Amino acid sequence: MCSTGLRGFVLSRRFDAFILAIILINTITISISRPGERNSTEVRQLESFCTIVFIIELGLKLAGLGAVEYFGDSWNRLDFIVVLESIVGFIMVRSSLTPSQCPSCL
Repeated sequence: MCSTGLRGFVLSRRFDAFILAIILINTITISISRPGERNSTEVRQLESFCTIVFIIELGLKLAGLGAVEYFGDSWNRLDFIVVLESIVGFIMVRSSLTPSQCPSCL
């Protein structure tokens, strides 16, 4: 059974506001990134930070809501897919793989 306290936390306005702030930071980071070029250390660190926060968000929501309630929400299903894609991208960047070197990773 899911923790009532954790459920309340992941459904709170403060949690939503924090995640929205991270989404905005990630959007800005993406907008200053240059595809095909090596980005600055700061940009890579921000991208990593955002990815880690989104992974933690997914884990907290799954634990707090349970799989049925989590996946019952369309936005959570979209978030799940985006986080999985972010994890693949994170791994590819850290291992220096390009999409052409790992077509099944897409």
